[in-house]
Amino acid sequence: MVKVYGPLMGLDASGSLADAITFSKWKGRNYVRQRIIPANPQSAMQTCMRSMLSALSKDWANLSAAEKAKWLTLAAAGVVSPFNAFVQFNQLRMRQYKSPCIDPTDTDASLTLPAITGFAAAGGVHQCTISFSVDTLNGGYGCLLHRNPLVDGDASLDEQVHVFLFHATGTKTWVDSPLTAGVWKYSYRPFTTDGLLGGSVSWVSGTVT
Repeated sequence: MVKVYGPLMGLDASGSLADAITFSKWKGRNYVRQRIIPANPQSAMQTCMRSMLSALSKDWANLSAAEKAKWLTLAAAGVVSPFNAFVQFNQLRMRQYKSPCIDPTDTDASLTLPAITGFAAAGGVHQCTISFSVDTLNGGYGCLLHRNPLVDGDASLDEQVHVFLFHATGTKTWVDSPLTAGVWKYSYRPFTTDGLLGGSVSWVSGTVT
C-alpha cells in the first residue's frame, strides 16, 4: 500500500484503473495498491470442506452438555474453546477422508449406521436436487455425498461434495449448483456418531439442463 497526495490530480480518488491499480482511502489517508481479484475456489474438495465447516458450526448447538464436555481435554491441549476443538478435529478428519464424530475419544466404531431410503437425484436447470429419508437414526450422525459425471468405468472422477449432519429422522435435501448440462450421478456413505463410515450406496443419476 502506497500513501498518495492529490491522487489523479484531485482531492480524493477511489476505484480501479486499467485492472492494474486501485485507489482508496484508509483512516482519512488516500492510498494506491495493486488491484487484486479475490479467488473463490470451487473444486469439489473445497466445496465439501466449506460444507463441513458450515455444518459443524451449526451442529455444535445441537450437542448435549455431556457431548460438549467430551471436547474439553482436546480443547485444553490446543488452548482453544471446545467448539473450536470440535470443528478443527473434524475438519482434519475430512482432509483424511474420514467422517466426523461427536466423541474424539471413542475409537470403538461399533454403532449401527442409520437406515436411509428413497435416495434420489432430480435434475433441473444448472442444478440437481438430492433428497433422501432417514427412517431410523440408530447410531447415525450423517452421510457424505459423492458426485460423478456419468462416465462408465472412470472411478477417478468420483468426488466428495457435501456433508449432511442429522440427529433425527426425516427428509433431507440439498441442491447441487451450478452444474453444466448433462447427466450427473450421486452416491452417499453414511456414518455414525463415533466415526464409523459405511460403504458407498448404489449410484442414482439426474439430468441437468
